[in-house]
Amino acid sequence: MPEDPARPGEAYPPLVRLIEYSIVLLLIGGLLLGVLTVLWPFTTAILFGAILAIAAWPLRQLMIGWGLGHGLAATLLLLLSLVAIALPVLLMAPILTDQLKYGMESVQAYFARTPAQPAWLSDVPLIGSQLGRIWDALHRAGGDLVVALAPFAAEIRQMLLTAARGLTDSLIAVILSLIVATMFWASGDKLAKQLHDILGRLGGATAERTLDAAGGAVRSVAYGVIGTAVIQSVFLALGLAVAGVPGAVTSRLPRPAPGH
Repeated sequence: MPEDPARPGEAYPPLVRLIEYSIVLLLIGGLLLGVLTVLWPFTTAILFGAILAIAAWPLRQLMIGWGLGHGLAATLLLLLSLVAIALPVLLMAPILTDQLKYGMESVQAYFARTPAQPAWLSDVPLIGSQLGRIWDALHRAGGDLVVALAPFAAEIRQMLLTAARGLTDSLIAVILSLIVATMFWASGDKLAKQLHDILGRLGGATAERTLDAAGGAVRSVAYGVIGTAVIQSVFLALGLAVAGVPGAVTSRLPRPAPGH
């Protein structure tokens, strides 16, 4: 039993020890609460970065096996991640711009040569009346979407601002996730060793095997999601191409010939 250094041979009273332990626990709890409060807005980015690091861990280990340093391997993986994210955006942005412009031109041409609203449009369940009003507005504007949507400018502006805010938040989350993943790639060995030591002391070999199984499960789920998305994309493109849907595989929709 601990002794009071000011009074050798005299032990602390139980109440004093209880107060000391309570203060220590409160301080630790307050520290953990403060850390969680600071990190809470970044929870999604941290978790996604950890998942990305675990998914790409075999590639990182392969690079290190080739003789690359931890920092260089982490840098290369970061560059590969940036290319995988930025390249599709750079490729699709001009295509989507052209398709949007062509779509607006097609809408305007269609409403310019279509005199009346089809009878079945108002019979569409739930949204038939709204579709009828939109059709009438487009018909009066000659298919000009800017003129037809002018009365809804405030709502559209709010929707665009909300979408832009969501896109900005997503972009920031992706950047933070890549930063977290790079930190794991650079010094993940030390963290993994510390986790193994802690769990080994708490639960023995079973806890360590559970940690390895959790990492393998996260990696398998990530590979399954990516593989499923790739397979679905390939079969969707093939199905649309077989069905003759324009623009299913090519980057541009075919332009109608003059006079059609």
